[in-house]
Amino acid sequence: MLEIAEQIHYNIPALPDSFLGITVCAIGTSFPNAVASILMAQQNKPAAAIANALGSNVQNVFLAMALPWVIFGMQHDYKPINQNVAGITEGVFWMMGTLILVIFFVLMPGTCTLTKCNGLVLMAVYLLYLVQTSGETFGWWPPLMK
Repeated sequence: MLEIAEQIHYNIPALPDSFLGITVCAIGTSFPNAVASILMAQQNKPAAAIANALGSNVQNVFLAMALPWVIFGMQHDYKPINQNVAGITEGVFWMMGTLILVIFFVLMPGTCTLTKCNGLVLMAVYLLYLVQTSGETFGWWPPLMK
């Protein structure tokens, strides 16, 4: 996915890496998990479908993001790694808000299920996130948080 995003950025330099990360890379890496969750839901295993989605995201945050930083740190005597983290706070709030929404949806009916309506709400939130982040990335409006 990263190679595809790099090729897109090379051919369309107006698309920043951050935008390609939240679109091409995010969708490309999440698609297999989405298919697996759909298959589990069709097999009447809603708890497994939800656990797959949550587990893959937890794994992405705690392993796929953390492990490369630990390895890099070991190679550089654990010195601080300076990064351009503009927008990170806003992204964390989007993640927390989405997680709270999913937990609310799952616990609300008293069973471990998500309804079609819940799915549509989550898709609308994702679309809102893409529009908001795209607008910030391309300078259509200022960031919600600084």
